[in-house]
Amino acid sequence: MRPLARVFLNPSETVVTRLLGFACVACMELVLGLSTPAQAVAIYSYTGNSFTGCNVTCGPYTTSDFITVSMTLDNPIPANETGFNPLALVALTASDGVQTLDLSTPNLSSGFAQSINTDGAGNITAWEVVLETSDHKLIETLNTTSGFLDEACTSDQNPTVCAFNDTSPGKWTLVPEANTVTFLVMGLVAMCGLRRQSV
Repeated sequence: MRPLARVFLNPSETVVTRLLGFACVACMELVLGLSTPAQAVAIYSYTGNSFTGCNVTCGPYTTSDFITVSMTLDNPIPANETGFNPLALVALTASDGVQTLDLSTPNLSSGFAQSINTDGAGNITAWEVVLETSDHKLIETLNTTSGFLDEACTSDQNPTVCAFNDTSPGKWTLVPEANTVTFLVMGLVAMCGLRRQSV
């Protein structure tokens, strides 16, 4: 890292002004010295369409309920990918308007995302995401060559209480992450502005 540049101040400047000046320079050196970016994290969000039917009984589900998923990976999925299977999910959470399941849910028996396809822009176009517990709670969204299904169950057997949508897939979006360097630059500008006002 390069040494801090010298800052020459007028004797009339206050101690606060001097500190702000040094903070400006230090922050700038930190920004310029960042050569290795932090590991990227990609957060994908899925919003399904409203349920259109029920399996045996709807129970607590209504046609205003739908599935949402948040999936966090170490890195964004490459464009034009076919059959991508994440080696490790950082986080996976799904909600259906009645319940929420994630990788830390008690009695979780299945929690995975697989068979993910992307288009030329990196948008997810095909997928399988499942969260299921041994006590028969289930949230899944599938869009494969075999068809599409969003399904949620508070009990998938004895009795079966499930709602589904098998007609219109929802949409995945990549949630933008705040850039650390951007925040540093903003802080630098703010501090230098304060210093200028105080001179």
